[in-house]
Amino acid sequence: MAMAMFKSMAFNMPVASWLRRPRTHAIGLELSLNRLNLAQFKSQPPGGLPILQAACSLPYPSDRDTLLASPQSLKALLASAFKQYPFRGRRVTTLLPADKVRTLSLSYPLKPGQDETDIILTTLAQRLNERLEDLIIDYIPIRTTDDRPERLVLIAMARRSEVIDYLELLRRAGLDVASVEIGQTAISRLILWLNGHVPDRNSLVINFGNDNSYLTMIAGRRLVIDHSIDFGEATLLKRLASELDISGLQARALMRSADTDGQSEQWTSAQPCNDNARTLALDILLPDLIQLKDEIRRTLIYAASELHGQPVHNLYLFGSLARWNGLREHLQGLIEIPAQYPDPLGAFQGERWHTSDGQQDFCIATGLALKELTPHA
Repeated sequence: MAMAMFKSMAFNMPVASWLRRPRTHAIGLELSLNRLNLAQFKSQPPGGLPILQAACSLPYPSDRDTLLASPQSLKALLASAFKQYPFRGRRVTTLLPADKVRTLSLSYPLKPGQDETDIILTTLAQRLNERLEDLIIDYIPIRTTDDRPERLVLIAMARRSEVIDYLELLRRAGLDVASVEIGQTAISRLILWLNGHVPDRNSLVINFGNDNSYLTMIAGRRLVIDHSIDFGEATLLKRLASELDISGLQARALMRSADTDGQSEQWTSAQPCNDNARTLALDILLPDLIQLKDEIRRTLIYAASELHGQPVHNLYLFGSLARWNGLREHLQGLIEIPAQYPDPLGAFQGERWHTSDGQQDFCIATGLALKELTPHA
């Protein structure tokens, strides 16, 4: 998906080497909450699918904030990744950590002859209680082609100082930053490839976070809807910990894995008992899942008008709750469209890499790595 750019305020930074064709494509780099996620593709053969060069997901030696404050620690972690896996070069396409970025949907009127960027900035300034000069801002068009008087964009904002600090961290860690993207763009690009570039394939994506989750509707390569909901893993874990009389860490271990590591003695029995415990836990969370179902239903109703009655073909589950065993099956029983976990590396040729949490770790990094392989990305 192409991303529109503000004149001197865009996330997509210019690169001195943009005129020369890279020998290898940029590495997609995501510093997620707990892991360093990397993916890279080889040069694409004419008419063929992209071929994976390398991919890996490594846990941090400490917490992410400590890593973000230490270029040497990040450099050492990158050195470990580059030693174990066949990455080439040091060019990266990346995105800011999620807690550094704010997003909002912004509607604005546009009359013939008006400068769209100026109108967006003016409208945004009226909504924010801060100086735009202190922010780095980018946007993704959502509604641009119908005859309604107002257009709609997804705005992404970050403090200018935090963007500079992040770029400086990567530079001091030995990396050459080709571009900094919005997470929704990376997700949309990945979905485009997973759907085989079918232009009329409509997908709803739920990206589950710790405190909030995002519902994003993608039609072909176009972002149609993106909005956040007050629904995240932290609240669900707190409820389970209270109901089952276990800690939040034990509740996460119960829901995320088939083993019993980190669980209390009452949960360290045989595997069938763990399965039963997870089923019980999901039954406890049924009111929360019904709340999520209602949010999905409202999104689908809105999508029906935006897509002029075209169907939504599938639901992709991303993020923290997508790592929970049994969640998809419980959710599938409440909704009508097929729900599935994305397999970001499965659509491409080359060796596969796995982590303890499965393919979820590679979703954003793969979407970032596909930038130079996707026309109008």
